[in-house]
Amino acid sequence: MERDPEPQAERVGASAIATDADLGPDLPTADADGAETPTRWSRTADRVSGRVRSTGPVGRAFEAFLAYAALSGVLFVRGVFAHFSSWCISGCRQDTMVYLWSFRWMPFALGNGLNPLFTTHYVWAPGGVNLVWVTTLPGPSFVLTPVTLIWGALASDNLILWLAPALAGWACYLLCNQITSRFGPAFAGGAIFGFSSYVGHHMRGHVNLLLMFCVPIAVYLVVRRVRDRLGSRTFVLLLALTLLGQFSISTEIFVTMTLFGGAALLLALAFASKDVRRDLLATTLLIGFAYLIVFVIVSPYVLEVIRNRPPGSVRPLEANSTDPLSYVLPRSPTWLGAGALRQITSRSLERASDDTAYVGPVLLLVVALFAWFGRRSRWTWMLLAFILVPVVFSFGPTLHVGGRGGIAMPGAALASAPVISSAFPERFPLFAWLGIAVIVSLFLAQAPGLSLWRWALVLLGAVTLAVALPSPPYRTELRVPAFFADGTYQQYLHQGETDLLLPTHVGDEMLWQEAAGFWFRQSRGYVGDAHRLGLSDRGPGIATVGDSYDVATPPISRFLRYLQQQDVATVILRAPAPRAWDDLFARLGTYGITIGGVTLYRAPPGGWPPSTQ
Repeated sequence: MERDPEPQAERVGASAIATDADLGPDLPTADADGAETPTRWSRTADRVSGRVRSTGPVGRAFEAFLAYAALSGVLFVRGVFAHFSSWCISGCRQDTMVYLWSFRWMPFALGNGLNPLFTTHYVWAPGGVNLVWVTTLPGPSFVLTPVTLIWGALASDNLILWLAPALAGWACYLLCNQITSRFGPAFAGGAIFGFSSYVGHHMRGHVNLLLMFCVPIAVYLVVRRVRDRLGSRTFVLLLALTLLGQFSISTEIFVTMTLFGGAALLLALAFASKDVRRDLLATTLLIGFAYLIVFVIVSPYVLEVIRNRPPGSVRPLEANSTDPLSYVLPRSPTWLGAGALRQITSRSLERASDDTAYVGPVLLLVVALFAWFGRRSRWTWMLLAFILVPVVFSFGPTLHVGGRGGIAMPGAALASAPVISSAFPERFPLFAWLGIAVIVSLFLAQAPGLSLWRWALVLLGAVTLAVALPSPPYRTELRVPAFFADGTYQQYLHQGETDLLLPTHVGDEMLWQEAAGFWFRQSRGYVGDAHRLGLSDRGPGIATVGDSYDVATPPISRFLRYLQQQDVATVILRAPAPRAWDDLFARLGTYGITIGGVTLYRAPPGGWPPSTQ
């Protein structure tokens, strides 16, 4: 039986997935308060659109990706292209060292018959550490194995940092193009998402948080299914692959995309008519099948995650939640400094380097105009409600404005929930950005031809996002001691022995082990928060100060017990080692050897002397 024309049009427009022709009067347009007359700009836009359409949908998508990749190269990569295997795009921070270790660990483990996903005894030996709560990026590490083996782990890391914004923009372009069927507005929406403040701030090296293109891809697949442009089996298969991809990159984003994706479905069901609701429910059932497939595949990993769930959060949620002012005012350090606002923004409990919420007044104005022009459309309010959900939850368990406040928020419910309690609210703006990108695309698509003032407004909003980009320079040379880089370690260390590595900066021990191709095990290693992972009581008593180790010698009795219990064969410090360490090891019957940028202290021939306590 045929359906009435109006419900059919509404079905096509479910969750704001529609073109002008599809929705008719239900589409939020400026015509609600006065039509925009086509101009010379409109006719020019039509000619340009005709040339773009002639390339076909696949060609247009490829062109969009190339444009995003070029923009990412200009903004973030620049001089690193000529030093792709020796310079860090993001700055060689401690998290980067974990990723480099992970890229090398995957092919090493597979090549030696080891399980690369669970417990490894190459870090925190001999007991080892479970990797399910360490950001080892199993999916990207596996896919980029050829790059790692040929050009090195840093090339893999740099490749992701370069292409992650482009992939995010491209995925969002596909979604926006499915909604608007217009290249220009869809491209603009993809650019806003791919180069949002969320992406800009995580370009400091958070690879696991940058690779989130699966989020808009999942929404794109749902849109196509609701519009009946994708068969049921194909939809389930593609969505399951997308979910598996995101799970293999970041379990945190996988969990949060499930949470906010569920919220989006509930909102769509609430705003939809009876006819549309039936289609959405059918699609929801297929989504459930896709999740079931994913759960069957990843269930052993999920059980390990639950079994090894650390107590509490890695950091207090209040200090990792978003201040409402962050959506309006930029934080520092940024391209334009934001120094004039520092007196206000410095009061925020959230660290400036983790602030991903800045939208800016111009794009907020675009959202407001979209709401006004489309105030008679239910899908306008559905989109706005969806944006509001992650915004509210990004405030965390307690609302703080300018560092003041203390109002309980819905986010408090997540703080005690299993697994998701470890997710940081400051990262939830990712999902708000997706909604904003769709709104930008619709805002531009609603006008006939090229509406110059709308494009000018969106372009100005994009420019103001530059204040949220990290301050240049981005590139930093990766410095590996020659002892590890040129293979000298093979002359001084026995393969498979356990060593204690004490570099100057936290995380460099992971770099040293990776550079040596896992020739040795290490008795510790930066894998995240040691206390949270239950490792702090297994350390040698070396304190950390910020991102650096306190190289002051520990109490000799505790240190000696540690060397014996962990069966440490060699202690390695970055040269020159402090004189106090020479004195310490002289009392233990051994002396340092300085070579290739490090100082080695080998255990005496008879082993470490007995502890006095």
